[in-house]
Amino acid sequence: MANGCACLYSDYDGGNKFYHAETVKARKQHKCCECGARIVPCQQYETVTGKSDSDIWRFKTCLPCVEIRGQFYCGGSWDIGNLWDSMQEYAFPSLTMCCLLPLSIEAQRKLVDRYSDWQDIDDD
Repeated sequence: MANGCACLYSDYDGGNKFYHAETVKARKQHKCCECGARIVPCQQYETVTGKSDSDIWRFKTCLPCVEIRGQFYCGGSWDIGNLWDSMQEYAFPSLTMCCLLPLSIEAQRKLVDRYSDWQDIDDD
């Protein structure tokens, strides 16, 4: 477990022909592949480029989602675009305040907002 919190694992085999991740500053607007939030010009984000099989792909992720992914994925790999589905299924049911402590304020806000939305849906 990551700091006593639920660990998310991916069954991805990591068979990429190449993989490159870097943090860059946006020159134009993008959309986070995890939460769908806008990444606005001058905002930093992570861009990941890779090739698996015959597909070349690129994903852009806002830094709060990158941080949350780093806190909860314990196996070193993750399924791009599935962070919040995995959080709802595996992490939210046992989420505690201790899980928030290592995160920045911005990432804490995003996680608490998503958790609150999940609780509202779960209560219906």
